[in-house]
Amino acid sequence: QESDVEHIRRVFDMYDRDGSDTLDQAELRGCLAKLGLRAKNQEERNEIQMLMRDWGCLEFRFEDLVTGVIPIVRWKLSELQEKRLRDLFAHGDLDESGQLSVGELLRALHSLGTFPDQELVEECIFDQVPGARKDLIALDGVSVIMDKDIMDFPYFRRVVRRLQERTEVARIKRFDSIVRKQKLDAEMQELWEHDLVELADMYDIYNVDGMVKLENSIIIAKELGHLPKSSNPESLNDFVHDMRKDDIAGIDDDCLLDFSLLLKLISRLRMSEELRIVEIYQKYDEAAFGLSNEQCLRALAECDIVARVKDEAQELEVLIEEFDEDGSGEVDQQEFLHLTSFVRNHLLKKRREAARKIWSDYNMPPDDFYTLRALFFTIDVEQTDMLNQEQTLTLVYQLQQRRVMRTSGDLNRSQQRVFDQGQDDWQNRMAEEIPVFFQELNVEGLDFVHLLRVVHHLDDYKANVATCQRSGVSADSTLTFCRQWRALGPRTGLVQKDRLEKFLQQESLGAQSKFLGAAPTKRGEVCKVRLETLDVLAGDESKVNFKQFLTVMRSG
Repeated sequence: QESDVEHIRRVFDMYDRDGSDTLDQAELRGCLAKLGLRAKNQEERNEIQMLMRDWGCLEFRFEDLVTGVIPIVRWKLSELQEKRLRDLFAHGDLDESGQLSVGELLRALHSLGTFPDQELVEECIFDQVPGARKDLIALDGVSVIMDKDIMDFPYFRRVVRRLQERTEVARIKRFDSIVRKQKLDAEMQELWEHDLVELADMYDIYNVDGMVKLENSIIIAKELGHLPKSSNPESLNDFVHDMRKDDIAGIDDDCLLDFSLLLKLISRLRMSEELRIVEIYQKYDEAAFGLSNEQCLRALAECDIVARVKDEAQELEVLIEEFDEDGSGEVDQQEFLHLTSFVRNHLLKKRREAARKIWSDYNMPPDDFYTLRALFFTIDVEQTDMLNQEQTLTLVYQLQQRRVMRTSGDLNRSQQRVFDQGQDDWQNRMAEEIPVFFQELNVEGLDFVHLLRVVHHLDDYKANVATCQRSGVSADSTLTFCRQWRALGPRTGLVQKDRLEKFLQQESLGAQSKFLGAAPTKRGEVCKVRLETLDVLAGDESKVNFKQFLTVMRSG
């Protein structure tokens, strides 16, 4: 596209420092990396070097870049990624149809560490997959159908590679824009190389009228992993105090920070943390030969960077190889500093996006996601990344209060009293239900993903309690029905009909007889009536909602 060629020209000129209108091989490697075509391991580095040697010249013109170098490097990197992409495609193609949907494409991209915005994804699919626009646009003429199969593997490969490039290019453009606006010197650019854009994103989320409160600065520092677990919120207060002593203008008594001050504040935190990282590195590099993969993993763990699942562990090993830029097989101090910065940002962003996807799948209010994250970070004072039962209850209360503030402003005094009584009753129920969740999950603390699930189930529970109350169900039966429903594993408020049938049949055999409330001799008869009621209510539908479930359970 014309805009792409213009961007390539700008990057080419950036690396053509002597104005010769050519790039040597070292300048070319930097230019390709800036264009999102960076080699990520030794095999890819070797292949690109071979391609450059085979080109048969030491200097490259702009025309060489556009018509030859970029297409062939893009093809070679895609070829080297083939196995990984095939594995991701097979993993996403659960129905073995040989095609993936937009939603499945996004999950694959997130696994590769690429997080494009929805507009870019749609633009790339429409551009690369014939007929996609016609097939994917919903009846409203605007939204895109996310779960419809649209691309086979060749198109998947093409779209993934294109989105990886364009996402990286978009990130670099925004990075350069922030650098120019904030007038960042080379040292600051290197410090923020991997997460300056994410800092700007967090500022956009948490600022009010262009300013961020100190408590939200703490949350942003935690979101980006720049408040060490060994520290506490007072650490940030100390840094603010030091900045005031240094007469850094703009930090007033209310501790409201614009983006420039937020950047300075967290930069100081980072520089302090970087000293600690160097100490950790030197502890493991006693012989001054660099760190092996195993030593790197131990040093990263001491820097609070630890894989939580198998996929993350495998990814860490790949990234260690990627940041061994000189291909020596050992990671030197500078490479380790770059590695810690990139990996921390990469893992945190990946976990955050995975959590946001879960929240979206639950059809929960988008605004509540970052409200929940802010509450989680605020309550988790000791930075354990876990909440115990008491902390979870506190979070649920505070979330409810914030929701109430959004809805109760238009109530008159009488309506407010009824509303407040309902809130008191709800809080009492939460105090009973949250310990049950912990027992069901068999955990002592909830991480953020488990917390999302609990909040989702509590919201469902609240709606289901209201349904029971409107239907005249007693308090004890309401509790029983709500817990039975939760045990069936509803998704977006629905349960598979065949799963409910299996539950009813197990109940008739006594497996769930404690919930039935009927004598053993009547179990078969009750089950038969309930199954018949289910067939009538559900008809040809494969799923049932809570109201239908309640009608079934009260029949017979």
